Amino acid sequence: MSLGEDFRKYVCQTSDSPMGLEVSEARGPWLYTPDGERWLDLISGIGVVNIGHGRDEVLDAIQAQAARYLHTMVYGEFVMEPQVDYARALAQVLPGDIDNIFFTNSGTEAVEGAIKLARKFTGRQDILSFDDCYHGDTMGSLSCQSSDVYRRPFEPLVPGFFSLPWNDVRALEAITDRTAGVIIEPVQGEAGVRIPDDEFMQALRRRTRETGALLIFDEVMTG
Repeated sequence: MSLGEDFRKYVCQTSDSPMGLEVSEARGPWLYTPDGERWLDLISGIGVVNIGHGRDEVLDAIQAQAARYLHTMVYGEFVMEPQVDYARALAQVLPGDIDNIFFTNSGTEAVEGAIKLARKFTGRQDILSFDDCYHGDTMGSLSCQSSDVYRRPFEPLVPGFFSLPWNDVRALEAITDRTAGVIIEPVQGEAGVRIPDDEFMQALRRRTRETGALLIFDEVMTG
């Protein structure tokens, strides 16, 4: 069997018609197939390699760290210099008093962590999101979404999640003292790169402060 045939047989497919592009090498912004075709990589590992493939400084850093250690412990139990350095660097550029970092492997895990944090910190249950949002595919993050395309195959989802109209200031009255958190993409990606009005975002910030709900920004599209 060919590698492509083995791919279809042994690797779980997540769409009805996978591209099936066989990649033998990647350099800079280019993907190369075994027969020498060159493809411009506009996906970039969904942002993971957004500075390009095979950069010498990245490879050198990976090799140097691998020679020391790759993984030792999670959840802030062990002191690991690269992790501390990265957290410090992030804290120095983040706005306001955001100076404590919880590392995750993916965006959907970050959303799950934010949902749990909001419920634990406030002691409340309700999580509000906005129509046509996308926050991930695990059960908690999926519960934020309004689209039946994503939701229906996995229902019933996690209770206590509600969706509000996008960019509608009057709809923010639904944020109450029962609301644990409100999650929003400052730029909606899945819905077509939609940017809310400044008035809406300012009203959202005021309303969450008034009610004591946490405001959660899912900033995958904004970077």
